[in-house]
Amino acid sequence: MRSGKYGRSSKPPLIAVENLVKRYERENLAGAREDVLALDGVSLKIFPGTTLAVVGESGSGKSTLASCIACLELLQQEASAASKSISSRWGSVLSG
Repeated sequence: MRSGKYGRSSKPPLIAVENLVKRYERENLAGAREDVLALDGVSLKIFPGTTLAVVGESGSGKSTLASCIACLELLQQEASAASKSISSRWGSVLSG
């Protein structure tokens, strides 16, 4: 059953991601360590019966997003007022 302007299901989302942040640490050419921000505040919900397409240029974070949602990447828990979580109908992966 769909309702609302955008056809959202009246059921809870299968997956909900709120303010996801992912950084990688790498060494630059001078040998110094630097942080690379791969994902910055990504939020999304996937409802039953819907499809989500993630599109973007090479290196824009599509695979990193998928890896974080699938728990193949460690997530950052930063001191911030923003909520950070990944949850599904089967339980919460991260809440912060």
